[in-house]
Amino acid sequence: MTGNWHWDKVFDMLKLKDGSEVTTSFMLELFDSIDEDGSGEIDVDELFEAVKKTGLESISMDQVKKMVRIADTDGDGLISKDEWINLAMKKKSSKRRLL
Repeated sequence: MTGNWHWDKVFDMLKLKDGSEVTTSFMLELFDSIDEDGSGEIDVDELFEAVKKTGLESISMDQVKKMVRIADTDGDGLISKDEWINLAMKKKSSKRRLL
């Protein structure tokens, strides 16, 4: 399984119950809830715990590290708010192109 597959699965789980897509403000709130230490960045451990809470209990730490590498465009090993929103919008727009 690739990190991309996991991001797709996580973002699919984030759809609202009425089937509508999530908003940027929702994604920022989600970011803040995952960023447990309030650093303004999500590290591997924070993402690992958050993803497990979404129902992907079988996910490994190595798989989460791959997810971070995909989202981490500046190479610092962390996901910033900008990287988080860019990833969410990229996933959202790629799904629209498939429809």
